[in-house]
Amino acid sequence: MAQIKLHGQESMLKKKNNKFIIIFIIVIAIVNISLIFNNNVWCDEAASINLSRCSFGDIIKYASMDFHPPLYYFLLKITGVFFHDALWGYKLVSIIPVVITMIVVDKWILANVKNNSLWSAVVFSLLMGLSPCNMGKNVEVRMYTWAALWVTLFLLSSLEITINHNSKRAYISLILSGIAACYTHYFAILTIACISIFTIFNLVTKKSPNLKYFLYSLGGIIIMFIPWVPSLYKQMNSNIKGWTIHLTINFEYFVNSFRYPFEGDYSASFTSEFTIILWGVIVGLSIYTITKLYKKTCSDNFVSKIALQCIGSFVMVVCLAYIISKLFHPILMRRYLFPAISLLWLSVSLMLSDIEINNKERCFVFSLIAIMGLNAYATSRTREYNTGTNDTVKFFNDNLNKGDVLINDLEICACWELSYYLPDYTNYYYEDGKVYENDGITPWYLDSSFDVYSSDKIIWYLCKNDVQIDFTRLQTNGYKIDSVYKGNLDNYYYFTIYKIEKTNE
Repeated sequence: MAQIKLHGQESMLKKKNNKFIIIFIIVIAIVNISLIFNNNVWCDEAASINLSRCSFGDIIKYASMDFHPPLYYFLLKITGVFFHDALWGYKLVSIIPVVITMIVVDKWILANVKNNSLWSAVVFSLLMGLSPCNMGKNVEVRMYTWAALWVTLFLLSSLEITINHNSKRAYISLILSGIAACYTHYFAILTIACISIFTIFNLVTKKSPNLKYFLYSLGGIIIMFIPWVPSLYKQMNSNIKGWTIHLTINFEYFVNSFRYPFEGDYSASFTSEFTIILWGVIVGLSIYTITKLYKKTCSDNFVSKIALQCIGSFVMVVCLAYIISKLFHPILMRRYLFPAISLLWLSVSLMLSDIEINNKERCFVFSLIAIMGLNAYATSRTREYNTGTNDTVKFFNDNLNKGDVLINDLEICACWELSYYLPDYTNYYYEDGKVYENDGITPWYLDSSFDVYSSDKIIWYLCKNDVQIDFTRLQTNGYKIDSVYKGNLDNYYYFTIYKIEKTNE
């Protein structure tokens, strides 16, 4: 009778915890959703949307000229139909996998973590939804959150295979999430490779019969990715002028990559000193967990090992990316670490679950994460809403006529943004005395026969504010040049717009 009563109490507590977590996730989702109702994209987002508007065949063609596989663009194309090409819809598509990630991981935590499971799930959701790097990427029209979801599902499937000898569902999930990860982002491939190394080690140590089936599954994933390998090879060996990854990868850059989870892409949410403190806490938690495992005093050895496996996988991703960058091709761009970010947050949340802390200490940790989240939210809201983009677009809509030409000397990437906001106008990029046409889709330089000095069309020239232009040649060829507007796109490209038109003189 007492056992039945105890079981009933546990069941009620489980339902209560599940309900609380769902409500908590909804609140975090709403916070992120509040950032999507704007008309602001940066160049990579514009490129994503422009590419998703192509046919499936052209998506494959143009994606092979970029630095990413095509699956995300397929997804964006399909979902774009449902949201009628609304920008908020494209941004919402990036929040959806974040919510799914929080749900599946929190469900796993509540089901498998013995002590402080609710606390652990809360910490994970807070970090996934409100950390500086997540706050920016969660609403960005790019593939990063989807890559993180596939990596997370691959991890959970690997864990299930490690402990369950007959889980067909786990193998199906492993294969599908692995294939999806490979076709979403190359750093997702790197991350699942690191997860696989740890999983193979665990299976070998346990002498598990699942080892060969796990290897078969990995082989299936590799076979399914083979059709894209030629495109990957072409991308890695590309010498196209517009190639964006011209990075100087040194040891300092490698070390600073570990700041990314706490600072994000756009601006540091906290000082470098604070980031060092946070990493110090994580290292301290790792040492503490290792010590408890050695002394066999962990409340759950399996969960503690998973925590160390997760942080080990994250660190391994950074290290392998650095090694590849030094030996072969520079690939260690900090935002590319995002597919592995859920591993770091899961590691932190699991390690905290094995520490007995009182409510005051939990409130302190909660407040610390919340402060970090509020700071990140303020940064993200400024980036999403407080830009000069709308004013610039309004100027163009009020002044451009059909047949007008846009030229910029900002970056080739600026053409992507201009093509998104002004799809009815051809825009060109000017550099080193040459004009390059951009069709708004192909993200590279294309030779153009356009001759600025013989055109009778009105030309709108976006010139960097810090660049002095000599218009003497244009003026001597009968052109009138007027400075008509100073503005910016995305608080990144700052420029003066010159109106250039042929006179009858």
